Amino acid sequence: MAPIIYHIRSKRKKQNTSIVPAEKSSALALSHIHNEQLSEKKSRQQISTTVRTYYEVEKDRYGNYILPVEIDSWTVINLGHVIYDRSAYHNQRYIYPANFTVRKWYRSMIDPKSDTQYTCRILENGKEPKFEVTADDCMMTYTGPTPTTVWTIIVRRAFAIRNQEYGHNPVGPDFFGLRKNTIAKMIQDLPNSSKCSRYTHQTFVPARFNKPGRNRRRANSNHSSSLLGGVNYGLTSNRHTYNMAPISDHDHDDTHSQQAKNVP
Repeated sequence: MAPIIYHIRSKRKKQNTSIVPAEKSSALALSHIHNEQLSEKKSRQQISTTVRTYYEVEKDRYGNYILPVEIDSWTVINLGHVIYDRSAYHNQRYIYPANFTVRKWYRSMIDPKSDTQYTCRILENGKEPKFEVTADDCMMTYTGPTPTTVWTIIVRRAFAIRNQEYGHNPVGPDFFGLRKNTIAKMIQDLPNSSKCSRYTHQTFVPARFNKPGRNRRRANSNHSSSLLGGVNYGLTSNRHTYNMAPISDHDHDDTHSQQAKNVP
């Protein structure tokens, strides 16, 4: 059975058709630009002065990160590559590498008593990236223009089958692992990240020690999902693990201003 693709389109606000005098319109435009510049400058200062701690990840002799690697509830499969000459593939806080792939544990949308793993990908899609999420226990593929639009649908459905309400939108970059300090540093270390003109280069310092059970690949190859990297199955009690379908090799903006938590 072919997977069902659920594409989420961004909602466009209705344009204001009221007529504004040319002089007033010009003054308003200049004021808006000035305010945006001040806001951007302030945001850049806040980002650049924030020191973020990270955990060391093993590298090969060429200096490339050894993948897959487990970082808390995420398993980094592929860091992808930086597209620096298309502005939608980065903003002040995040870089969206094409083919970036992680797997994350979260509540199942199918079984209210279990969790499952979700595969999150950032796909090259012309001028703008496309964000894709699939669950191991569901044939549906969710895609959208930002990580938040995709994960909002998933989170609300996961809460709904448990007869619970989720009152606000999730922070999509968090679910993709982009706010995780260690993963953010790994992305920033990619070639051409320094060429992203809108991105504020961030300061990372190594943690004094690595937490137990982090940054290690799963040694047990008997488990089907171990092929995609180490997973800490103790993250949630009474987990139900679903057999994972192979990942197809087809080709493959959320601009939250919230400050990233200083959690590696």
